Amino acid sequence: MFKSLIFVLILAACGSTTEVGTSSGDVPEVADNTESENAEADITDSDITDSDSADSDPVEPPASSLPLADDEVADDEEPLPPVDDEVANGEDQPVTTNDEHIITNDAIVDPQVTTPTELLLNPDNDTELWVRFTGGDPNCTAASATVLTETPEAVQVELLVGITEDALARSCMAGEFDLRVNVALNESGAGKSLAAVQAATDEAPLVTPELSTDDFVGLTQADAEALADENILIWRTVRIDDQQFAVTRDFNPGRLNFEVDDGIVTKVTLG
Repeated sequence: MFKSLIFVLILAACGSTTEVGTSSGDVPEVADNTESENAEADITDSDITDSDSADSDPVEPPASSLPLADDEVADDEEPLPPVDDEVANGEDQPVTTNDEHIITNDAIVDPQVTTPTELLLNPDNDTELWVRFTGGDPNCTAASATVLTETPEAVQVELLVGITEDALARSCMAGEFDLRVNVALNESGAGKSLAAVQAATDEAPLVTPELSTDDFVGLTQADAEALADENILIWRTVRIDDQQFAVTRDFNPGRLNFEVDDGIVTKVTLG
């Protein structure tokens, strides 16, 4: 009996300091933190997903790098010039070389004999003569040059200039243009005198405002040469009686060419 009481007291003393169980013998419940942890995990995953979604949004390129539509032109780019319908359709157009237009249209309306501004041989082909002149709009001008005389010593051409057959239907530009017609020779023109028929006038061509070529005709060769020198004119004697002199092949519309018979100047031309 005494031993049983001692055992009960010992058990009572132990139960007062540490609760091992309940009177019913049930095991005490332990708080379940699983749902809380799952909720925290859900919140964390949601935050990460939203953050990743925000970071992954596509970034729009600047407007300047976007491709232009077909009908748009960049502000810093100049639009292409319009294409000339006539050129696009393959119609003949004057050829331009160093601001000089080569006229190839020889269907002339109202042709007029025209004095060239210069005659010279093609530098790359001495069987072709370049006949230069001043005229109107190249698209409205027609011209042709014809070789009238071709000898071992000289070449003489005639230049006819007019308008094209459709000039009246065109919008022709006003002003003067440097034009040229090319004419073929039968043989090399190297070393030959080049001359052109002068445009017809009612009066002899003026050399200066006070002098014409007629003022030299009838003078002696010496007097004609002296008169030219007094007026600071370029001159040369190209023929004396039956002797034809070799002269330079260039054409100068302001140069006097004297022809002399029996010491008297009988003919004066410019070129």
